[in-house]
Amino acid sequence: MHKPTIPYVARMEPHPNTVCNDGNACTTGDKCTGGKCGGIGLNCNDNDPCTIDTCDPAIQQCSHASAPNNTPCTDNDKCTLNDTCQNGRCTPGPAPNCSDTNPCTINSCDKATGCKADPNTGATCDDGDPCTTGEKCQSTTCTGGVPIACDECLQNATCDKATGACRGTPKTDGTPCANGGTCQGGACSVRPDAGAAGADGGAGQAGAAGGPDGGAGQDGQAGAAGGRDAGAGGSTSSTTGASTDGGEFFPRPSSSCACGIPPVAPVGSSGFAAFVALASLSGWRRYQRDRRSWRRPLHSRH
Repeated sequence: MHKPTIPYVARMEPHPNTVCNDGNACTTGDKCTGGKCGGIGLNCNDNDPCTIDTCDPAIQQCSHASAPNNTPCTDNDKCTLNDTCQNGRCTPGPAPNCSDTNPCTINSCDKATGCKADPNTGATCDDGDPCTTGEKCQSTTCTGGVPIACDECLQNATCDKATGACRGTPKTDGTPCANGGTCQGGACSVRPDAGAAGADGGAGQAGAAGGPDGGAGQDGQAGAAGGRDAGAGGSTSSTTGASTDGGEFFPRPSSSCACGIPPVAPVGSSGFAAFVALASLSGWRRYQRDRRSWRRPLHSRH
């Protein structure tokens, strides 16, 4: 029996790397691989942790939507911590605490390297030993100070490193101290005569000016120059002056001139100056009036 002949149909395999089109606008460089057409997706990564990077096939372009708020990120600043995304942008977090509680360092922050500590040489510090004093920083280390001095009134004195108190046997009360005073209860007392010197008393005030007829100055200070008919005021009494206009001088009772004013108030009193001025003016006017009446002939005085 004769078998029918089956025709041979050649199977066509695409040539590798043949350029093709996979129909996806977000791929590029499409080519045949293993009988399939495919390409490489567009690189839409913008290296921003605060965006979601995708490709839109409709426009064949990348899009960058905002990542959810509080997505962790970094602002590349070593002086901020726990940065987060807020509305598509990386927001700095709080500053780090760079304090190392060491008084011998100056703490600061460098944006490139973060916290740093620089030497604080010469600063006052505490070496933790209560039996030393005057500690200072050398570079970043607190160096020991000088031992505290216990009172000379304690024999075989030592310092208690737990409390910083001196312990020893008290000397007998009344034992003289090197710089004065005596031992009392294991401590050197202050000398009883070591008080500060008192200040010198201030100088007294100068006497006020004399009246029109040379009023008396205050005791202890000479009075200033008197008035028109007066000489210089004395230390305790006035000097009667001569008339300066060549007229006849008539003595008169002290009650009719400035010499008859009551004893003045102390110089320091508030009304002294006004009192002297008023009395002087009143006495001078009375004197001028009396003087004119004395010069008139006797028959014209009536």
